[in-house]
Amino acid sequence: MNLLNKIQVLADQPLRQIDYARAYIEKPGTGKFRPLGVPAPSWRVYLHQWAQFMSYRLDDQLHDRQYGYRRNRSTMDA
Repeated sequence: MNLLNKIQVLADQPLRQIDYARAYIEKPGTGKFRPLGVPAPSWRVYLHQWAQFMSYRLDDQLHDRQYGYRRNRSTMDA
């Protein structure tokens, strides 16, 4: 199954059925570990494509003075 087919299968599933890998990172200075849910690579590609679609779709609806989280703009340009 190629990547695009996997993405389509993921898009058709409820979010609770998406595979996540569990990883643990150590908290500095405490010796305790914090769990992280890392999505599968095909799911990350799907999320990236969805975010790009939404940014193009909503870009013309945002105010001209908004700089954060926009294409070709940065908060440093504000």
